Amino acid sequence: MDTILKSDYRREFIAGFFAGITSQTFGHPMDTIKVINNWIINLNEKNKFKKIRLQSNKSIYKNAFQALCHIIKHESILGLYKGILPPLLNSIPKAV
Repeated sequence: MDTILKSDYRREFIAGFFAGITSQTFGHPMDTIKVINNWIINLNEKNKFKKIRLQSNKSIYKNAFQALCHIIKHESILGLYKGILPPLLNSIPKAV
C-alpha cells in the first residue's frame, strides 16, 4: 500500500513538473509580446537600448502580430523567451 502511495506522489510531481514547463513554454512568448507592446525602445547616445514607459496609450506596434514579427526579425525566435527562467522556476511548484 505504501509503495502505491509513493508512486502516486512521484507521478503527480512529474506530471506537475512537466505541466509547469509546458505552460510557460507556450505562454511566455505571448507575455513577452504584451510587455514589449507596453514599452518603447529608444537608442541613447551610446547605442545601448533604453526602455522608456509610454506616456500615452499609443504603442509603437499596431498589433501583437507586428510586435511578434519585429522580435523574431531582430532577435530571432529566442527573443520571445528572454527572461523565461524566473517564471519557469516559479510555475513548477504551483503545478505540483
